[in-house]
Amino acid sequence: MSATFKSRRSMIWLLAAATAAVAMIAVACSSEDATPTAAPATGPTATPQIIEVIQTVEVPVEVEVPVEVEVPVEVEVPVLPAPTSNLLTAVTDYDPDVDYFPDKVVVEHSKFWDIEYFNNYKVITTATTIDPDDPQEEKYVLVQKGTPAPELTGDLDGAFVFQVPIDSLWEQTAALYAGHEVLGVADKIVGWSYTHTGIQYMPQLSRRAAAGDIVELDHAPFNTGAGEETVVETAPEVFIWGRNTQEQRAAKRAVGIPIVVFDSFRESPLGSAEGVKFASLFYNLEGRANAVFEPIAERYLELKDLAATASDSPTVLVGNVSSAGFTTRPSDRFESFLIRDAGGQRVLSDDMLIFGGFFPSVSLETALELGSDAEFWFGMHYLPSQQTSAQFIDADSVNSNFEALDNGKMFHRFGPRGEDYFVTGGLLVDVMLADIISNLHPELLPDHQPVFLQTVPGSSS
Repeated sequence: MSATFKSRRSMIWLLAAATAAVAMIAVACSSEDATPTAAPATGPTATPQIIEVIQTVEVPVEVEVPVEVEVPVEVEVPVLPAPTSNLLTAVTDYDPDVDYFPDKVVVEHSKFWDIEYFNNYKVITTATTIDPDDPQEEKYVLVQKGTPAPELTGDLDGAFVFQVPIDSLWEQTAALYAGHEVLGVADKIVGWSYTHTGIQYMPQLSRRAAAGDIVELDHAPFNTGAGEETVVETAPEVFIWGRNTQEQRAAKRAVGIPIVVFDSFRESPLGSAEGVKFASLFYNLEGRANAVFEPIAERYLELKDLAATASDSPTVLVGNVSSAGFTTRPSDRFESFLIRDAGGQRVLSDDMLIFGGFFPSVSLETALELGSDAEFWFGMHYLPSQQTSAQFIDADSVNSNFEALDNGKMFHRFGPRGEDYFVTGGLLVDVMLADIISNLHPELLPDHQPVFLQTVPGSSS
């Protein structure tokens, strides 16, 4: 009990006592003043009586009542830190101020696609034609799962939206097989054109193919409209397709096929290797893609510098005898870049090419005139069964006119790894360049054993 409450109680008791005393005095006085009504006294005088009157007095008492007071407490609310690497799952607590893609790729060598980042989405711009007089492109908006998509207005008008990271992809071009293998997402590929030779050099994809986990659909029927129901039933989130017409893409999309255009076969070698960056965008694996690409690019440039130290620049015939005359490659194709970067020079220039088929060609007369005495021949034969110069000559006697074949200085694309030339070779371009240099300038890489290319023994071998 507080001291204040005790003092108040004492005051109450004193006040009560004083009130009682006053009451007693008042009674006494009234008794003395009143006229007696008793009979006249005949004896001694009566003694006056004091009567004690007790009254109950209600006195207001102030009582301190404890009151509960709500005191505001500052609570520290934990703030989720911004991600330090790209998320592999959906966002559960979206914050528009957070950069959800701290890992980014930069397109340094590719000329047919580019990437731009925003906080919760990224925009791929890809060329859908190679005609400089009629450039066309498409945009793909890759939105981080669990976050809102941007409005498709302005520069994004007509863009196609995908939620990332994706869980399934159909790869119809083969350009991104190796990228999936090295990124560790080979299990996401659910369909492709066919099982390529050399698939054993990609163990993850090889196991899936052997188990029947990848649906096959050949290029030709799909391009003409067949097999669309197979793709729709498989339901990939992304379908990688090469460059086709806008009408063809629209027809595929109309039946529910999520087309994304990608074609690395007209890129430079390093542009081709950047395909791993393109693939990574759909899985938020940009950090891993950079770790794969950077050492490849570094070694490629070192080898290019090494080739530049060679004392000569040998001539190279690129192509093969065909029904069109002599099929070759223009200067902006993969093989032509490799020849230049390895310190060689092509004997067939672009100004003499005839375009009209899948690959350009020159007349057979032109090929013989300019290429018969070329020091090297980079054959473009597709999976040739011939292994020696004699076998190539037996297959087509015209081949006997090229000195490089007779001298053991012909090499072609399909060595022991077969079609892996297009797949892993399109990524490991540093190894591919080393293969070319070891042919054109064996003194610069005396210990290198070709990995992708196959040298054809000459008649004297």
